[in-house]
Amino acid sequence: MKYKGTPISTGIGIGNLIFIDTKPVLVKTQKISNIESEFVKFDLAVSQSIQQIENIKENAKDRLSNETLEIFDAHLMIAGDSEIKSKVQTYIKDENISAAYALNQVANEYIEMFLAMDDAYFKERALDIKDVTQRLIKNLLNIPIVDLESIDEPTILAIDDLTPSMISQLNTDYIKGIITRMGGKTSHSAIIARLLGLPMISNLNVETLKSNTKTIIDGSNGTLIIEPTDEELAFYLKLHEDYLHEQQEMFKWIGKKSQTKDGHEVLLVANIGSPSDVAYTEKYDAEGVGLMRTEFLFLDSNDFPTEEEQFEAYKTVLQSQGDKPVVIRTIDIGGDKVLPYLKMEHEDNPFLGVRAIRLAFKELELFKTQIRALLRASVYGNLKIMFPMIAIKDEFLKAKSIVLEIKDELLSQNVKVNDFEIGMMVEIPSSALMADDLATVVDFFSIGTNDLIQYTMASDRMNPHLSYLYQPLNPAILRLINMVTSASKKHNLWTGVCGEMASEVQNALMLIGLGVEELSMSPANILKVRMALAKYNYKDLQALAQKALTLSTEHDIIMLIDSFIEKGE
Repeated sequence: MKYKGTPISTGIGIGNLIFIDTKPVLVKTQKISNIESEFVKFDLAVSQSIQQIENIKENAKDRLSNETLEIFDAHLMIAGDSEIKSKVQTYIKDENISAAYALNQVANEYIEMFLAMDDAYFKERALDIKDVTQRLIKNLLNIPIVDLESIDEPTILAIDDLTPSMISQLNTDYIKGIITRMGGKTSHSAIIARLLGLPMISNLNVETLKSNTKTIIDGSNGTLIIEPTDEELAFYLKLHEDYLHEQQEMFKWIGKKSQTKDGHEVLLVANIGSPSDVAYTEKYDAEGVGLMRTEFLFLDSNDFPTEEEQFEAYKTVLQSQGDKPVVIRTIDIGGDKVLPYLKMEHEDNPFLGVRAIRLAFKELELFKTQIRALLRASVYGNLKIMFPMIAIKDEFLKAKSIVLEIKDELLSQNVKVNDFEIGMMVEIPSSALMADDLATVVDFFSIGTNDLIQYTMASDRMNPHLSYLYQPLNPAILRLINMVTSASKKHNLWTGVCGEMASEVQNALMLIGLGVEELSMSPANILKVRMALAKYNYKDLQALAQKALTLSTEHDIIMLIDSFIEKGE
């Protein structure tokens, strides 16, 4: 049976489909007649859960750090905790309720208590208790549990949404593709899939898909095939072989310069979300980091990361890159990225509300803590600080003045701070239109095409019904980009692109022709773009871009690029 979803991350995935239900189990009140029977059920669920957690730890020990493995030790302690057991038994006996409902009550009490504490350690324990008690409840109710760490065969993962916290659990030796219920090409699940080099499609009702069936996904066109025929399987196995051969050819480009046929050099750098991602920059020979999304440090935590925690994260990334450039974006929370521990007023349209730099000004101590950590880490590499969502010049100047003020404070305390650049993302049409003026105060521009497209087209990039308006090669987008690169050249600045647009070869060729000097993308795409770039002369790419600026539809521009590539000019 064939389904059609939204293509998110390219590649062919073949494996056994497994649906992971991430929604918490809702436990209803249930009166019981046999108290001892419920005691026994609870003890069995505890034994079963402990065995599962031990198996997960054993399977993960060769892939995860000792620090990460300690999480499982904490989960084992919670599962076998005598105080929790005693409270559950008391509820069962006094209230005549089922073990599952009693455990749910006890868990909620602990979670509420820990979340109310100021100590970040105890807030983190609240999440551990939630995880473990959900496992216990599922075992009590005989609900099947699929642990990501325990998957040991080629698998297509069907899941409502993939969160940043799941990254460390994905073993790409066995996870061969991802299907999600929602999310566009710029969602966080999409970013994770591309980072890991996994094919992905979205906007399918994953709950209706039949688990434990042979499945094929084609991330290039959004095709999903359940229980394929022998002919379909043979066809996609051949496609997969071709894809693997292409990957082998790509890796031959490690160590080579990223340049056009006539020697015009371009920096091909990586988008990352955490220090652990630097392994991918090395694997795919990135020439630096063009975007570190610092909000992942916040999204993957139960409380605000401390200055020291942030400092260590930034230090790790900077040290890993040596003298290569590292562009670190200040926190970009709001819109589709919400922190459960940060109280924010309800907004009817959060994408146009208090997000990114606007939130930084509102939560000034949060912003200052991050800047202090960044400046302290500057001595470990080639730091470039970037502000997101700058709409007007005054916003940039205000943010820059805060950075310089903190720099002076640190220097007065004899804390060393290395030279660094301060730039801005261009993701709002107003900043592209005023690039010539903004170029007088910034050190660089980096164009965030994900939001630039969204705001230019007035379309929610997370809405699948509006996906047809996600047009990176629309003439309006190209003309805005051209305004920015023209302003950069005039003022001797450099311009990068850090949106997902840069990951596609046809887009990359157009961006280079428009004068973009740095392309930041998912690491897995770097070698593919490097290999393609070497086939063309820079002057021809410039001529291609100038021709594209005269056209009136994205379709016409795509046809122009396809013809250019076919001719191999």
